[in-house]
Amino acid sequence: MSSVARILTAEIAANFQRLVQPSTIAIYASHGSRPDTPVQVGTGFLIKHQSRPVLITAKHVLRGHAFNDDPAEKAVHINGRWVYVGDGARTLVEPMGRDLSVMFMDEFSLDRCLEAPTSVSLGSAIITMGGYLCRDFKRSGNTLRPAPRVYTNVAAPAAPGMIGLRHPKRRNVNTSTGVSAVSPTPRGLSGGPMVDSLALLKGAVVLSGVLTEMSNGSARGEDVGIITQAIAAL
Repeated sequence: MSSVARILTAEIAANFQRLVQPSTIAIYASHGSRPDTPVQVGTGFLIKHQSRPVLITAKHVLRGHAFNDDPAEKAVHINGRWVYVGDGARTLVEPMGRDLSVMFMDEFSLDRCLEAPTSVSLGSAIITMGGYLCRDFKRSGNTLRPAPRVYTNVAAPAAPGMIGLRHPKRRNVNTSTGVSAVSPTPRGLSGGPMVDSLALLKGAVVLSGVLTEMSNGSARGEDVGIITQAIAAL
């Protein structure tokens, strides 16, 4: 990566942290052998719709990769208290055949929400994704410390209704230090937002999709059109 590219990528990351990260939410479950201990299992983010907060995440974050987990066991932490996503207080919209879950969550404040997305495909050439990495999640007594991570790369081919970007294990660069970096196992990032990097460089947030999977050197997610359709069904 050239010095100019590194500077631009670092600016994109800084704008993501300033403009997008406040909308991201760490999602938790109980530790398998220690029920009183929370562990971070995924990411979500907030969108404003009908003047209400909507939480968007990957369906498998709430239901497991085999889709047989109970969403009532997944929770978010709001103002010092646990709110269980599938507690029956809200309707989860989960389009058939899609790894997507959206729901109203009025427990969050609107000032954390991104503006409602457009369903028009903008064909982003460079995409930035972000979320919370399970590997680096920390607890200090009763204080939860989810670890934010931001990643940018060029777009990659994806199936219809999905968006992709390159995500190799190696040949990455830490824009803070300029040194080569190996991508960690991405557990915990699922459900995070994917946004247009070039728009972000200009200080604008244009949603491209929601991260759902990574394999074979690329990351993929449900695109903004699928998200918009799901939000409209709330």
